[in-house]
Amino acid sequence: MQLKLNALLRKDTDSINSELEYKGLVLNVRYMSRSALLAMSRNCMVMRYDDKKKVREQQLDGDRFTKEFAKATISGWKNATPLLLADIIPLDLSALTQEQKEAELPFELDSVLTLLKTAYDMDAFVQDFVTDIKNFKPHLEEEAKNSEPSPSGS
Repeated sequence: MQLKLNALLRKDTDSINSELEYKGLVLNVRYMSRSALLAMSRNCMVMRYDDKKKVREQQLDGDRFTKEFAKATISGWKNATPLLLADIIPLDLSALTQEQKEAELPFELDSVLTLLKTAYDMDAFVQDFVTDIKNFKPHLEEEAKNSEPSPSGS
């Protein structure tokens, strides 16, 4: 039997998960295939009028793309305390007690979007990570090990 690459290609790539550490913040992330990223980009295109060229052009709606990208790839976080996040984005912690500064913030899409839009280069860092299958190898190897058929007769 001849193997075909297409037959081996996983269809459930959104179930491939890993953890990504960014300056002490740990994000639970999902793999994003090239085709999924391109489809998402196409879905976030808008028509805008260019005054200089006097034509309508298709452009990426950056806010919409960031929101859709975050929803598709980031599913949780750890260590998201105001104290740690103040090292990533400018926060005013002056009104908080020490206990509040060290309390983990709940994971919410709006908070993730604030972080992605405010932290310089974080969006590119996350995108580079979630689109590189090598970053998910430990998860995939563990999954393959757990799905191997057990020896018969045991």
